[in-house]
Amino acid sequence: MARVFLSYSRADEEFATRLRERLETEAADVSLWQDRSRMEGGVGWWQQIKDALEQVEFMVLVMSQATMHSDTVRKEWRHARQQGVCVYPVKAAEFDFAQLPRWMSNAHFFDLEKEWPTFLQHLRSPAYAQRVPFMAPDLPPNYVDRPAEFAELRSRLLEPGRQNGVAITTALHGAGGFGKTTLAAALCHDEDIITVFFDGILWVTLGRSPNLQAAVTGLHNALSGGHAAFADVQSAGLALAEQIQDRTCLIVIDDVWDASHLQPFLRGGRNCARLITTRNFRIAADFAQVKVDEMRGAEAASLLARGLPPGGGRLFEEPARRLGEWPLLLELANATLRHRVALGDSVEGALRYLNRALDRRGVTRFDPLNDAKIAQTIEISLESLHKDRRNFFALAIFPENTNIPLSAVQGLCGLDDFDAEEMVQSMHDLSLLRLDLQSGVFRLHDAIRVWLRDQLSDTQSIHARLLAAWGDPHTLPSAYAWRWLAYHLVHADRTAQLRSLLLDFDWLQAKLEATDVSALVSDFDNLKDDAEISLIQAAIRLSAHVLSRDKAQFAGQLIGRLQPGAGRSSTALIEQASRWRGANWLRPLGPSLTQAGGPLLRTFIVRSTYAPVALHPDGRTAVCASEDGSIRKWDLESGVEVRCTPPESGGVRALALSPAGQILSAVAETIKLWDLDSGAELLCLKGHAGAVTCVAWAEGGRRAISASADGTIRLWDLASGEQMVSIMAHEDRVSAVCILPRGRALTGSRDGTLRLWHLESGEKVRSFLARGPVTAAAVTPDGRWAVAGFADGLLKIWDVESGAETGVMQGHTDRIAAVATTPDGHRAISASGDSTLRVWDLATASEICCLAGHIQGVTSVAVNGDGRRAVSLSYDGTLKLWDIERSRAASLRSGHSDEITAMVAIPRRRQLLSASRDGTLRLWDWDSRSEARCFRPPGGKLSCIAVTPDGSRALSASTDRTLKLWDLDSGEEAGAFTGLTGELSAVAITPDGRYVVSAADDRTVRVWNMATGSEIHCFTPHPRSATAIALSDSQAFSGAWDSGSWDGALKVWNLESGEEISSFYGLSDSVASLAVTGDFKRGVSGCWDGTVRVWNLDSSSQELTYSGHADAVSAVALAPDGRHVVSASHDQTLHIWELATGRVLARFTGDGPLTACAVFADGPTLAVGETSGAIHFLRLESGAHSEVAAASP
Repeated sequence: MARVFLSYSRADEEFATRLRERLETEAADVSLWQDRSRMEGGVGWWQQIKDALEQVEFMVLVMSQATMHSDTVRKEWRHARQQGVCVYPVKAAEFDFAQLPRWMSNAHFFDLEKEWPTFLQHLRSPAYAQRVPFMAPDLPPNYVDRPAEFAELRSRLLEPGRQNGVAITTALHGAGGFGKTTLAAALCHDEDIITVFFDGILWVTLGRSPNLQAAVTGLHNALSGGHAAFADVQSAGLALAEQIQDRTCLIVIDDVWDASHLQPFLRGGRNCARLITTRNFRIAADFAQVKVDEMRGAEAASLLARGLPPGGGRLFEEPARRLGEWPLLLELANATLRHRVALGDSVEGALRYLNRALDRRGVTRFDPLNDAKIAQTIEISLESLHKDRRNFFALAIFPENTNIPLSAVQGLCGLDDFDAEEMVQSMHDLSLLRLDLQSGVFRLHDAIRVWLRDQLSDTQSIHARLLAAWGDPHTLPSAYAWRWLAYHLVHADRTAQLRSLLLDFDWLQAKLEATDVSALVSDFDNLKDDAEISLIQAAIRLSAHVLSRDKAQFAGQLIGRLQPGAGRSSTALIEQASRWRGANWLRPLGPSLTQAGGPLLRTFIVRSTYAPVALHPDGRTAVCASEDGSIRKWDLESGVEVRCTPPESGGVRALALSPAGQILSAVAETIKLWDLDSGAELLCLKGHAGAVTCVAWAEGGRRAISASADGTIRLWDLASGEQMVSIMAHEDRVSAVCILPRGRALTGSRDGTLRLWHLESGEKVRSFLARGPVTAAAVTPDGRWAVAGFADGLLKIWDVESGAETGVMQGHTDRIAAVATTPDGHRAISASGDSTLRVWDLATASEICCLAGHIQGVTSVAVNGDGRRAVSLSYDGTLKLWDIERSRAASLRSGHSDEITAMVAIPRRRQLLSASRDGTLRLWDWDSRSEARCFRPPGGKLSCIAVTPDGSRALSASTDRTLKLWDLDSGEEAGAFTGLTGELSAVAITPDGRYVVSAADDRTVRVWNMATGSEIHCFTPHPRSATAIALSDSQAFSGAWDSGSWDGALKVWNLESGEEISSFYGLSDSVASLAVTGDFKRGVSGCWDGTVRVWNLDSSSQELTYSGHADAVSAVALAPDGRHVVSASHDQTLHIWELATGRVLARFTGDGPLTACAVFADGPTLAVGETSGAIHFLRLESGAHSEVAAASP
């Protein structure tokens, strides 16, 4: 692959050729790409240059005065900078340094005669340059400046303390073609703008019906250089905000039709500016506005005269006036004039023709709001098309704001490549469209496209004609065809064919390979009312973050997220996916990933942890507090987030949202009332002497109630802002307040009581003995039942009228952080520090289901007005939307409920043993993947396990410093190893079954006699605690917490004597896991730095380092054949590596950090565990052309 791109103007070709020859002679190791010598001819040559620039590391830029005037070279260096290519200018001839772009004037220019060795050294060194996107379109030929508007916009963007957003608008609602986009492009090409926005110029065009997810993702990837994909607009917008956070970019958002479409582009980037073009000035009400309507007389006449020979003088003014100084129609008229002159007419004669044509069509004074007048003006240009008129109208079928390849026109119009290019060129010459021959694409102005579409009575047959030209949808001819096939199928009324394709795995995989996951997901939007199609789309959405990095995981992700019995079509899709052999991949043996169609509907990344959440009764809007103290509103359908209140120091501690769209918030000792839509502060209430902990609405939103750490509750009149009642409710912090019918309130406190109050009188009605600090409480809307949660994970139910305790609900294993009841009063939903939510039946005090999905503690929960949906917020920084009705039909997930800490395959039993922080050992049947037995050792959470060679017994280590032996057949305890003085971090049994070795956090390593249970040795082989151990019959390979590579964090030592045999050096972080080959010749380590390393245990040397994980490698395992390594990581991925080469054979991505793995002996089957307690059973499937088809990992 070429390493260096040589860029030069044609005037400098001789210099460039000599430079290329010298490099090839004197630096043969520096591979070179020079366009003329390596490029294929024909239309689309610019794409070949772009492809080359996306592969090289350096651009050698041959600089001369001719280079300064070369549009092609300018495009090359801009694209190079956008790709992060290092640009090295070399001087070929004298030129004016004052004309250099600002970024280049600071660069070092190599003098090749004096600095040749240095120049070569740079080309041989690693390259790094920050990507500097320049995404603005080229300016049209003979661009006519609009100095007044340009100067105003330029000053607004460059002024100190500029507003974050500037809008180019028109005063005429709905009118296009006034040159807003061209003016925005001109600003982007201004050197001062490029200098100020030195991190890049970003550009996105939206239109009426934009694919927002694809648009936001495109900007993110332009900055990152990656190929990321996101599950929804919200996550894409958040990722874009992170990319621009510390950059200074100009972001142009062109052709905005809806204010909500702007929101994903407005987050973050405090040093960035947004330039918006829109036809509706109301959309940009919050931005500084510059109106761009008709051109001034001289500007319009100049545009009309563009490209014409001298002559005509003031004769241009009258037709320009008649065309309303509207740039789009002036361009069309200018093209007509140029066409007439090209046929031999004079300028004056061409102008007379234009005026006659306008007279004939009744255009005396142009009205941009009169569609008939617009059509009559466009018709003048169409007179010159002759035979191509019908084909021009057919172009209306293409989507708006899209580059159309010439190849699509060939199929649509039945032309060869030459005729298609000639036809489109003629339309370009008439300014009916914009052709880019360098890229082989064209684009219609939206106003012309809309007019063309309105003239066609039958677009369906035209779409069908294009589809027929493309042929088999499995072998489409172009990237455009793959991306837009669904669009054309729908408009050809072939939704049945589209449905068939969306249920065809081979087609889905081919579409994914040809485009990206966002394009694939958007195809399903065309069949939103089809339940099975929506289910498959949901599975792909859940997998989007995986597929953006590794498209070979598509089959595995679908199988893992779809239940085989969900529907006939989806079952057939799973069966087809299971047969895929396009690459090596890991096939889940069951649907063990987060299920599509399950209770989890959507996940939003909010970067808020402890903050409260509130849900509008309609279930469409949620609000939660952000880290900066602002309150953010979320549209739960679109995933769009909007910051709706200013930041507050101290953070928001409580929220309540009313049906009328008002928000109550608590910050420190104050309560504030906000308008949801405008974000305006309506009221500020003060009176508490301690931090406000809870707020709630009372009396239909006319009043509010607040509770505080000062022990009081207070009732407020929201019309006057006056405090009506203050009650000293508790002796300690009030942790909950709930409104009941008949003017009553229930409070819960850290003082261990619940109390019922009459608000008007301030009298206590009743006390409920809670027997522990209350952490959360709720009441049913009818006031019948009260529910309270406690620090130990219990929930209790009381009959409010009698005060009797009616039930205790058990299931959570950590503190109850929040509880809510459904509007029908039948159910409660609790949120806990154990990372789950649980749905309860209040009549029976029984659990309906557990909602698992968060990977850290849940801090708040809210339910919508019909009780069908809930939202939850977690310390993991996510807001999740749940379907409670689906959860009612769901059962508790079988298996572990907390992190998997260890797992061991037992070949003789064809079983798997797993241990978890939930305190259980579980034995699984490998073939059926069903649970065969569950052990519940007394004591703390389980940290590690080992199994005897004959598979009959197992050791378990717990956090209570116990090490016990279990009979796997009877489930009975078979022994214990006593004398431990620290919590165990590793345990292993020798292959011959004679010894047990344990490592603890007090730095001790102990060797035990397996038969007697007696301790043989206790010593400290490492300066810090050992974290992993792997054994032969007589030796141990151990790893430890890193304390500096000088001490050898890996060691081999003798089991009987405890003497050190060898130490290994070179680690950069602590060891998390170890494995050894059966012959004890090689060891494999997984480290906290994300690396997997292979060690030669005989020579005490490192052989290979595998790099591929992005986080700690928590577990490694070796295949029984010793040829393959399996690694599980906190980055949520499992890798299978070829031991000898470090080549990755396949990957699998789970839903959370992976913590343990095991490989089965007699086939390419393995298991991996997550922090959630989920276990995935996987089988390696080899690609059809894979050289490792028979390998067993």
